[in-house]
Amino acid sequence: MVIVHILPSLYIGGAERFVVDLCNELSEQPNCEVHLILLFKVEETMFLHSDLRHRVLLHTLDKKLGFDYKVFHKLYLKIKELKPNVVHTHVGAFEYNFLNLLLFKNVKFYHTLHSDAFHECRGVVGKFVKRISFYFNLCQAITISTASSLSFRNFYRLRNDVTITNGRSLPTQSYLYELLSEEFRTTYRMTKNTKIIVNVASIQAVKNQLNLVLAVNRLIESGRDIVLLIIGSSRDDSGMLLHELTKHQSTRIRIIGSKSNIIDYLMLSDIFCLSSSKEGMPISLIEAFSAKILCACTPAGGVKDMIEDNHNGFLSSGYGVNDLVSLIDRAVTVDSANKERLIANAYGCFNDKYSIEQTTKKYIHAYKSNQ
Repeated sequence: MVIVHILPSLYIGGAERFVVDLCNELSEQPNCEVHLILLFKVEETMFLHSDLRHRVLLHTLDKKLGFDYKVFHKLYLKIKELKPNVVHTHVGAFEYNFLNLLLFKNVKFYHTLHSDAFHECRGVVGKFVKRISFYFNLCQAITISTASSLSFRNFYRLRNDVTITNGRSLPTQSYLYELLSEEFRTTYRMTKNTKIIVNVASIQAVKNQLNLVLAVNRLIESGRDIVLLIIGSSRDDSGMLLHELTKHQSTRIRIIGSKSNIIDYLMLSDIFCLSSSKEGMPISLIEAFSAKILCACTPAGGVKDMIEDNHNGFLSSGYGVNDLVSLIDRAVTVDSANKERLIANAYGCFNDKYSIEQTTKKYIHAYKSNQ
């Protein structure tokens, strides 16, 4: 089976991280030839490029910024050359692949919705071409959680999606782990009792980091010995949100940008906190489960499918500052026995539901059942 996945780029993000893991795992399956097409060329800052296994064949289309009509033809020629059985788009690649749904009758097309359908769809034209594609079964919609499926059905008024949960490969420490461990000890841990909270998410309004920062500041002022690290690049074009967040930076609140060794940060921190108001099924939460760190999150999208409050983590009741104050305080003050129980249950969920091996089996089944 020849399988092609299409992504805009390999900049670090949850969807991109997942596609790399999925391509890697698919490439190890018998009789699978796996290609990854990037709309943009590879740049040095695309850390995920180095994670691709050699069996995954990489192609780039050298897309220009903004709308690039030449990509339609380039993508058509590449698919014609590769002669795939399956073509699978992600994030913003769907629109450039739309015409190929009509031109290649012997190819099965898929598109994964990595976020809420209302948030993922780009404008009236984007909604129209996707709805037509899904309605006439030109392309199979893949949703990633119960909440993701519900958003698809509400937005497109269709019920023909297939739900396959995201997965992640078992994490390992990077070569930077020991150096980072020393940085944690000398810079981030203010005392031996400091609890380090890590938020892994791009900086944008739906990630709700401003409320998170305000909540952490309130807890610091009340005497809690905590430090917050926000890891992620800014996706706010205006830069206003990043500017507002930096106003609150201190020795206990640090915005440290994008990092290639996210797993090291998770393994060395005490609490993973996702404060989002919208989510699909966050890869960062799956990574946190696998890294054995206590998780405290808002009930956004697929998160509420993943976390059962006080079973494998903590869920807030809402997204406001008061909700986050209460959530983080629960995580900071939980006793050690309950903390270990929550972490063990979360790691069990990773093995049972969210490993890339389990997810890959489901994708292969979907690909074969539709041939």
